[in-house]
Order: sequence, then C-alpha cells, then structure tokens
Amino acid sequence: MEEPGFWDDADRATKLVQEAKNLKDTVELYRGLEQQYEDIQVMIEMGYEEEDPSLIPEIQEMLDEFQRNLEKLRMETLLSGEYDKYNAILRLNAGAGGTESCDWCSMLYRMYCRWADKMGYKTEVLDYLDGDEAGIKSVTIQINGENALDT
Repeated sequence: MEEPGFWDDADRATKLVQEAKNLKDTVELYRGLEQQYEDIQVMIEMGYEEEDPSLIPEIQEMLDEFQRNLEKLRMETLLSGEYDKYNAILRLNAGAGGTESCDWCSMLYRMYCRWADKMGYKTEVLDYLDGDEAGIKSVTIQINGENALDT
C-alpha cells in the first residue's frame, strides 16, 4: 500500500486491501484457536493436579467455544474456491397460486433478509413487484458479503 502508484487504480487497490483484511482475519482466528487450545490444556492439567471437579463445567464451556470457532475456520477453509468470495443474487417468484403464493413469497423474502442480517450480510433489493392483492409477486435481492454465495 505504500508503493508509489498503489492508489492510482482505486478498484484494484480496494480489492487488495479487502483481500489483505480477509487474510489477516483468518490468521487471527487461527491464532485465537491456538490460544484457546493451550488454555484448555492448562485448565485440564490444573483440574488433575488439584483434583477439582468444579472446573469441569468451565472446561466444557471452553471446549464448546473452541468447537464453534474451529467449525467457523473449517467452513472458511471449505469456502475458498474461485467464486466463493462473491455476493449472491436471490430471486423469489410467487408463481401460480394467487394470494397465498404471494404471501408465501413475502414470508420467504423476510426470512432470507433476517437470515442475511443475522449472518452479517447486507441485502440490497434489485427488483420488487407487489402482489395483486397482498404479498410479493417477485423480488430479486443481492446478498453482499464474503462467502454469501455458498452459505
């Protein structure tokens, strides 16, 4: 980034900065897992040395947290293909079925938007068509974020 001319091509510079951030986040996650693993080992050794069964719930909690973080890293590793880093486009169509299918389309739209928000993705409505009486006839949304395509 300190090279002369790095910021001349803004698109390229932005992509490189984002890639560097993603790599840094992955390394930090790995180092955090390493530290958690060492902490768990120390707690287990302490429990054996002191013969203190009251440490078991705390160790179990630490193990559960470790497993959640390990699964997150495993998914990031699996989602490292050529197209995995791109955004996703989702299109919902009510189809034949009248008002009920429009209502169902509306429910699906809300469900996917809530899911995207919960996962930390941003949604952007690209196309929206109201139903004749209620609900949504069709909607196209873009889910923006790393690995949105595969989740």
